[in-house]
Amino acid sequence: MERKTYSATHNGTTTAELTASYTDRDKIRAYFWCDMLDENDEFNTLVTSLFDRYGLLWPEYYNHPVLKGTGVWGEELGEGGIVVFEKLCVKQPGSAADLIEGSIKVINHALESLKSRYTNFIAFIRPEVTSDDLLAISVHVWRSAGFRRVGTTYWFAFTPNPDHPSRKLDASEDYEFPQVQPDQDTMPDHIHALFEMLGDYDSVDDACLDHLQVCLPEADDPAWLMTNEDGDTLLHAASFTSKPECIRYIIFQKPALLVTRNHIGHTPAEAMRSELDYDRSMQEAEDDDEDEFTGFSEEDVRSLALLMDWRVPDIMGFKFGCTCGDCAWGFLSPRMRERLSLVARRWSDPNDNPPEVAKFMFVPYELQRSMVNEHGFKHGFAKLYQCLHLCFETRRAPTAKNVMGMKAFLGSRDDRKSVVVISQRFAEAGEDAADIATNAVLFEAIANDTVFGFTGEPYRVEHDKSDLPKCRNDREYGLVRRLCRIKYRLPVGFG
Repeated sequence: MERKTYSATHNGTTTAELTASYTDRDKIRAYFWCDMLDENDEFNTLVTSLFDRYGLLWPEYYNHPVLKGTGVWGEELGEGGIVVFEKLCVKQPGSAADLIEGSIKVINHALESLKSRYTNFIAFIRPEVTSDDLLAISVHVWRSAGFRRVGTTYWFAFTPNPDHPSRKLDASEDYEFPQVQPDQDTMPDHIHALFEMLGDYDSVDDACLDHLQVCLPEADDPAWLMTNEDGDTLLHAASFTSKPECIRYIIFQKPALLVTRNHIGHTPAEAMRSELDYDRSMQEAEDDDEDEFTGFSEEDVRSLALLMDWRVPDIMGFKFGCTCGDCAWGFLSPRMRERLSLVARRWSDPNDNPPEVAKFMFVPYELQRSMVNEHGFKHGFAKLYQCLHLCFETRRAPTAKNVMGMKAFLGSRDDRKSVVVISQRFAEAGEDAADIATNAVLFEAIANDTVFGFTGEPYRVEHDKSDLPKCRNDREYGLVRRLCRIKYRLPVGFG
């Protein structure tokens, strides 16, 4: 990270200073949250508000009907370097006009310096002041410099690209938060207590349900429609803390609350998914080696099922955080299957000469010589990769049992026999051939991933042009490894 303070002067005197930090996002993609959360509070807030753990913009900020705001920002916010303006100080501003003029001058100076130094970046700012009047002035200043609000968040962004839609959006057309009068002043004490109880993670679901039934026994009670200071309904509150029995009762009494949006723009189901995804990402970022996520809790799944019109095929998707609705077994997304299938299919040719060394990277040294020199050995390992390819094509999880089961679908008896022979040879050496092959495919797919790959880009164009739906699980290689019980290995090299 590079930090620099920019100054604006008048008659040789410094009139304003602005501190900015630059991060080369592409260098830290694989550990984006981990690295960025180690910085200051401003970076923490930016990262957790706008980006997933790989530095890509959360999809809801460009495809959600409400949260996308004006819709001028899209996936490009997940590309290039990140500049965060942290501190703006105007010295002896005098009038409000002097404050505005000095602020705009130093911001423009900083932006021009950044544009001359970096070829591709997005700048971010979250105006924070102590009063509404000063906040309005601050927002006006940043908008005058070309910044526009990101969706419905408190963050504003700037791109040096003069043809970007945000640069063509007039400041008066930028998104503003609606002025809503909260029900706090008129909310009865028993309803206020309900909100607190439902929002308490430590409160027991059944006890909350008993309290709900006593306080709100009738569906036509107007208190059902009351909201807190964030615009959350009672259904939002129960959803945040995963209380399925309370959720069931509230939906039965007031089904209209299912589509009621809070001030952010979330329905209860969307709010819950966002909260769960945040917790999951934070867990993934805090684990030093590989995240330990193995699915949401039973209460989480039951709550989501109630909120999202539960259907049997969805249950595994709810558990493992699928957002595309087409994850095999709830965790193997279409794009993940495509990426892994491409590798396995490429390596299934026994006649490649010279063979790609990557597919042998996890084979123990004592078996590598046989792999290269013995045609039958090499042929069997290639056919094992074909079994893996068939696994992904038929939506099966790549467990060792499933991979070996695919040999029944190989074209000839010799092919099937070669897979059995190689499996036995590995077993004699105390190894699992299917496990080793799957490790190699996962390693190669990660290495060539469009977001954080490091060995080249053989799949980059094909994958980026894919028409398959995007999903939260598109890059959850560790989740695939754990759920399929694939042993974690380090490549042994080739020699």
